[in-house]
Amino acid sequence: MLAVGPRTVANLLRALGLADDPGFAAFHRVLNRNRWSGLKLARTLLNALVNAFVPDGPIVIGVDHTLERRREVRVRPASHCFDSVRSSTEQTVTSRGLRWMTAMLLVEVPFAGRIWGLPVLSALVPSRAWCEAQGRHYRPTTVWARGILLRLHRWLPDRLLVAVMDG
Repeated sequence: MLAVGPRTVANLLRALGLADDPGFAAFHRVLNRNRWSGLKLARTLLNALVNAFVPDGPIVIGVDHTLERRREVRVRPASHCFDSVRSSTEQTVTSRGLRWMTAMLLVEVPFAGRIWGLPVLSALVPSRAWCEAQGRHYRPTTVWARGILLRLHRWLPDRLLVAVMDG
């Protein structure tokens, strides 16, 4: 999100002002070539955000899905999905893209004076057509949301989670 143009590791480092740093290549190697787990990163991020914004009391998690529009044929799990941004009550629009399910920690950020959704975990939700074409078992978005919430509950077993979703 910080990078202008292609969202590559090198452009992200440039956006952070590290282009002239003598260790630029080392930063790039760590992020680009080393093995790392997205789930471990999400768990670390969740714990850091909970400790900073919600040290006690219930944790409110918002779950929503969004469509990342992709026209390229090479993007395999992309398919035509309902596009809520372009649709209206009179017209239903579908767009080709990837559907992502995201869990966000809903917290009141002190300097903003309102509630923000801080993303902590995302999952790619393939369409029914793609699953059938690939011979995979299709799971609806509600099943994906349940799986994400169960994972967050496993990561924070002694905290009360309140889920907020639509649809």
